[in-house]
Amino acid sequence: MRQFSRRIFFAGSFGFLMGNAYAEGSAPTGQIAFVRGEYGGERAKIWIMDADGRNLRPLTNTTEENAREDRPAWSPDGQQIAFSLQRRIAVCGDQGKQLKILTPETMDAGDPTWSPDGEWIAFQAWTSGRKECHIHKVRLDGTEIKKLTHLKGYHWMPCWSPAGNEIIYESLSKNREIFTIRPDATNVRNLTRNAVTDHAPACSPDGRQIALMSGKFGDAEVCVMNVNGYDMKDLTQHPGRDSEPAWSPDGSWLAFTRSHSNRPMAVSYT
Repeated sequence: MRQFSRRIFFAGSFGFLMGNAYAEGSAPTGQIAFVRGEYGGERAKIWIMDADGRNLRPLTNTTEENAREDRPAWSPDGQQIAFSLQRRIAVCGDQGKQLKILTPETMDAGDPTWSPDGEWIAFQAWTSGRKECHIHKVRLDGTEIKKLTHLKGYHWMPCWSPAGNEIIYESLSKNREIFTIRPDATNVRNLTRNAVTDHAPACSPDGRQIALMSGKFGDAEVCVMNVNGYDMKDLTQHPGRDSEPAWSPDGSWLAFTRSHSNRPMAVSYT
């Protein structure tokens, strides 16, 4: 695999992988939303750029001193972005306008992901004292908030499958594993059974593969596996921390973050 267009940000580096066969002279297209600033801090803010690194701009006009923006996720039509804002789920246009808050102030929420029809957003929400974390879903108008996971523990970083029949997420028991659940809260399945960390799942546009960060090959690497959890492959093969993969719409590219610390950045590709 070959890397392209790496760009240095506050928390680390940013790069691309060719997901399929490398085509000489090809280049990724589209826009990328990402988090810039100290990971998890008040100054974390979402920015947007073209896939070649040009036209860099902030998503909203909030100041960096109190932004606390995180985990951008493009809508299926590429016209809106869902993200966490001050620990609530928010949605706005790609120019930062028409901002809507979907979750109540009393809910500590994050990591939104869109249903393929654009009518629902799945997300994670912490219980009081952050003793547990569960996957929920909410309609785009902020109604019908429903809790999906019920086993005690930490269930987070959901990703809706392109077919809409499953939500893929990360669950922490003895170690971090990748699970799936149906949007009606049935049929929970463990896809990975590795004695290492498997993290940040992202389903491919055709629904056949899942990109993730895994420690299966030693370092934290961006990997892909079949949607059933089999045949995992290491794509990055680098001593740094490669994580938070995001697919290009045509499934040919993966954007990801690279850091020499354990502080990840969030990225979304449309």
